[in-house]
Amino acid sequence: MHCFIRNLAEDALAIRAKDMPSSVRTKAGVCLLDFLGACMDGVDLPWARQAMASGIVLGAGGASRVIAHTACIGIMEAAFVNATLAGATSQMDTFAESATHPGVSVLPAVLAAAELENSRGDDVLCAIVAGYHVMSRLGASMYQGATTFRARPTAIVGPIAAAAALSRLVKLDTRRTIHAMALAANTAAGLMEWANQGTMDLTFHAGTAARNALSSWQLARVGAIAADTALDGAHGLMATFDTGRKPVPCDSKYDILGVIHKPVPACVFVQSPSQVAMAIVERHKLRIQDIGAIRIHVHATARAYPGCDHGRLPRDNQAARMSIQYAVAAVLYRRALSARIWAAPFDSEIGEWIEKCELLAFEDDDRAGVRACSIEVVLCDGSVIVQTADDFHTATDDRVRKRFHESAKRVLKTDVAAGVENQVMNLISLKNLHTLLQSMQTLNGDDID
Repeated sequence: MHCFIRNLAEDALAIRAKDMPSSVRTKAGVCLLDFLGACMDGVDLPWARQAMASGIVLGAGGASRVIAHTACIGIMEAAFVNATLAGATSQMDTFAESATHPGVSVLPAVLAAAELENSRGDDVLCAIVAGYHVMSRLGASMYQGATTFRARPTAIVGPIAAAAALSRLVKLDTRRTIHAMALAANTAAGLMEWANQGTMDLTFHAGTAARNALSSWQLARVGAIAADTALDGAHGLMATFDTGRKPVPCDSKYDILGVIHKPVPACVFVQSPSQVAMAIVERHKLRIQDIGAIRIHVHATARAYPGCDHGRLPRDNQAARMSIQYAVAAVLYRRALSARIWAAPFDSEIGEWIEKCELLAFEDDDRAGVRACSIEVVLCDGSVIVQTADDFHTATDDRVRKRFHESAKRVLKTDVAAGVENQVMNLISLKNLHTLLQSMQTLNGDDID
């Protein structure tokens, strides 16, 4: 008997604000702040402008707000645009073990629906926690420990998690929640070919997931049905992608506590190598002519993830954010670790350092965590510098809140950010989200065209 989708639906619907620990409420607020900050950071990037230009046409006449823009468009397009904004810089929260990014799929769908439904803050809070729970559990069931990625995990899991969150937002019954999630499973798509061609397909994955979740949710509300074996049936999602895994048991409904915030705007598998390289820089002054080889050891999952094993100077920002070799070479060359590393133009001299790099998988992955990294710098005199880390230092909640304000200074009018933070961190007490979303349109200058 297939019951995975029912278990997930029941978990999502069982979440109650009155039972929620304060740590969970705080984490949900931090995740939303991280999302809003990322939206503001992404407004000027080309793919964000493309999404907005498309949204204005397809969503003309709508009343849903776009973050960091004065426009109101249709609900589906608003979710798509906001998701694209949030993912534009790769500054996304992450469940590292499954390489999924819950915020960029779940939050834009929930915000758009909450505005439409005039939802209370406590229901929004519960919807966020529910969506992160489903993203975590389904993501782990499909991708934890994977070394082959036939599709992008966020694009596959995202619409289902967002549909569960939407169902909790309006308190659908279990049957219709199952149908909403199953319908969303039928929309799961997001190829990995962008990593081979250097294109920006992935920047629209989360938006497509959020938009499809809204469509699936609304269809279920008006009576549409779908197979309750859509996840684990013989021809369901897991079988189709042939992950070779089984549903992961549920230990807690508060998986959101396990989400991490990236310290720098790059792939989650780039974070540890960057920090290990910086640790080397802090202890040694290296010159390219003194180096024979740079051996970078990571988990097999990290090495296999499309785009991460890229041993050439990147051609664009996205390729830079994915490449482990580039991250290590750039940090060693610049002797610094900052967001500037992942923004074009790229110093041609870094190419010489990349040529020295070799990316290897740990021989014993069972002993090394998915975020572990070890770097060996072999010097021409035969000596070897070794630096290792079992994990990277994630951005703390305080750091996320600080960088939200740093982003807001460039986009929002003075003093607006403090009010936004207060509302976000007190979602449980809000009557609705109208003031919050309106505040995110109180711009400090011209918005994007």
